[in-house]
Amino acid sequence: MSRKVTKNPYLFSANERLLLANIQKHNTPLELSAVTKIPRPTVYITLEKLEIRNLVHSTKILKKRKWFLNANIELNDLIGKDGGTTIHPVSNPTSPTPGVQIYTDKKDIFKVLDRISAPSKTRLQILSGDNILNDYDTAVGKNKIIEFNEKIKASNIIVEAICTRFVFDTQMVHFGEDWTESYMGRSTEVHTINKKYLNHNRQIFIYNNRVYFFMLDRPAILEVSDSNLVKAFMSIFEFIKDYSPNFDMNSYMKEKMDKNKSK
Repeated sequence: MSRKVTKNPYLFSANERLLLANIQKHNTPLELSAVTKIPRPTVYITLEKLEIRNLVHSTKILKKRKWFLNANIELNDLIGKDGGTTIHPVSNPTSPTPGVQIYTDKKDIFKVLDRISAPSKTRLQILSGDNILNDYDTAVGKNKIIEFNEKIKASNIIVEAICTRFVFDTQMVHFGEDWTESYMGRSTEVHTINKKYLNHNRQIFIYNNRVYFFMLDRPAILEVSDSNLVKAFMSIFEFIKDYSPNFDMNSYMKEKMDKNKSK
């Protein structure tokens, strides 16, 4: 049966359509089972399938496991005349190339940041140039940066970073104490390399089988989902890690904070 005839381009099952239609208002399997009449064990299985397809994610809030739609998915006109579910990805009129997306609107850039800070079983890998501060000021703003940092910690994401040793000094001075407190405390593995390799204002984020190139001076974020390109960049990242020293970022920043408070 063709996708065109079924008007179901993502080939969702009936249970998947029902859960997607209701997950914005009902976040626990018990609630979803009650509202959809789907048995609770089937709800769990279906949610796991949707998570594998990178459509939903779960997080533990107090003692309850809750499920949420991923930040890059917008559900509009949930139940059409045929009872189907329509998914509208983040708008992207500038990228016709398969496997490549370009985000230039501020709201879409914010959605990318939300997507990167959403819970996942994968690690977040970041290669950061030294000259990024002014671009973040104009394209993102301090409040959104702090929000992003807090979400990273709340989502229990392990961050692997490649940067220069002194990038944290400039960021602490530039963004202040509240930014520093939001940055500290994350599970982080930092590797440092010579400034001559990072004398630029670009960043590369690798997360959930996607590579994101941050060009915030334009402003723009380029997303690459082509699996082979993603593997290539992950291999380069791992190579740099293997041949660069570790740096205890949390201890370093805490020591700097304590010294500033004692002055």
